[in-house]
Amino acid sequence: MTPQDWAADEISAIQNQSDGSGRLAFILPSLKNEWAMKQMNDASFVALLSHPELPVLESLFFSNVDITASTVSAIVDSPKSRSLTALSFAFEPLGDAGLKAMAGWQGLKSLTTLSYDKCGVTAA
Repeated sequence: MTPQDWAADEISAIQNQSDGSGRLAFILPSLKNEWAMKQMNDASFVALLSHPELPVLESLFFSNVDITASTVSAIVDSPKSRSLTALSFAFEPLGDAGLKAMAGWQGLKSLTTLSYDKCGVTAA
């Protein structure tokens, strides 16, 4: 499956779950099954963010998927995530580079919740 195919499947899931508000709280992968979790990676998330049918995101929750600091950079660069109120990463190999990617991000102003759990971040 290509990253674009994965993104299209996620968009379909979003459309089926949408409440019509135009904003979206999104748990990734939204399909909540082992297959979708194995397909989630940096390239698939970048494809999802660039999909024209993806609405503005309100919340993003990543848990135990194969993403790195590249996904954080994609979030920082995307207009779809500039007004996030919650951003959470758990069990992803983001490392210090993931935190550094957020430095200076305008979206930090709108966040009320930011969490990292077991993401390879050091004291430095």
